[in-house]
Amino acid sequence: MSRFTPTFVLAFALLFVAGSKAVERVEQKAIRQAIQRSLQFIEKEGTKWIERRKCVSCHQIPAMLWSMNEAQRHGLYSKKTELTKWNEWSLQWENWDQPTKSEKEPVVARKNIETMTNLILAGSLSPEKPEEKKLLKLYVQRIIKSQNANGSWKPNGQLPLQKRSKAESQQVTTLWAVLALEISDEKSKAVTQSRDRALAWLSKAPKGISTEWYVAWSLVQRQLGKTKEADRLLKALVSKQQKDGGWGWLLNDKSDAFGTGMVLYALAQAGWKPGHEVVRRAQRFLISTQEKDGSWAVLSTLKRHQKRAIGTSLHWGTAWGAIGLLATLPSD
Repeated sequence: MSRFTPTFVLAFALLFVAGSKAVERVEQKAIRQAIQRSLQFIEKEGTKWIERRKCVSCHQIPAMLWSMNEAQRHGLYSKKTELTKWNEWSLQWENWDQPTKSEKEPVVARKNIETMTNLILAGSLSPEKPEEKKLLKLYVQRIIKSQNANGSWKPNGQLPLQKRSKAESQQVTTLWAVLALEISDEKSKAVTQSRDRALAWLSKAPKGISTEWYVAWSLVQRQLGKTKEADRLLKALVSKQQKDGGWGWLLNDKSDAFGTGMVLYALAQAGWKPGHEVVRRAQRFLISTQEKDGSWAVLSTLKRHQKRAIGTSLHWGTAWGAIGLLATLPSD
C-alpha cells in the first residue's frame, strides 16, 4: 500500500503548482527588467548615433526603432513624443546614409534597401496616417524598382563584408525585402510579380549557415501561409539550441543576443508560448548574460572584426535581444 494518501498527493501537487507560478512571476519580472535596461542602452547609443553620424544607416536606427516601437506597444516605453520624432526623422530619405547633395531619392533608395525594409518591419510607418501611408506606398515602389533582373536585391553598405558568403547576405537581404512587401498591405500586381520573381530566385539558392537565414526564411514562409515549410525551418533551428539556451548569429557561433533574439522573435510569430521550455531557456540565457549597462556583448558580423565586439554589433545585437524578449513576454 502507498504511504501517501490522496490528500497528501493533492497538497503536494498544489504546492508544486504554486511554486511553479512563483518561479514564473520572478522570471517575468526579470524579463521586464532586462527589457527596460536594454532600452536605456539602445536609446543612449541610438541618439548618440543620430547626433554624431546624422544618418539612419541600414540597420542602426531601424533596429532601435523596431525595439522601441514594440516596447511601446507593450507599455514598456513611455517616451511617445521622442519616439514619434525619431520615427519621423528616420523616414526622411535625406537622412539615409548621408547622401551627397547631387544624389536624388531613387539613387539613395537603391542603396538603402535594408533601411526601407527594416523601417517597414519596425512599424515606423503607420497606414492610419495619410502622409505615412503615402510614404509606405512610395517605399514599396522604390523597393520593387531596385530589384535586380534575377529577382534578388543587392545587400548594401557593409553587409557584403559579413562573415558569411556574399551570396547568403544577398539571400537574406532579399528575404527581408519580400517580408516587408508582404506585410506592407500594398496589394498590387507589381508587388505580386516582384515577390514571385524573388521567390523563384531564392528557390535555387543554396542553404545558408546563419541563424538569420533560417529566421528570415521561416518568417517569409509563414507570411505566405506555408506553415509546414516554416515549421520545418524552426525545427532545424530549435535542434541547434545550445546548452546555455541561446543561439549565435551563425549557427556554429557561440550564443549571443543577436541570434537568440531573432529565434525568439520567429518562435513567437509561430505561436510558441512564453512558458515553453525552449523559449524559457533562451530567455534565461539573455537575462544571465546581459551587461550592467543593459547591452549584450555581441561580436561583430564583419569578417575583419569578427573576434571582437564593436559599437554597431553591440547596438544591433542588443536591439534584437530586446525584440526577442518583447515578442515572448509573458502576459500579466
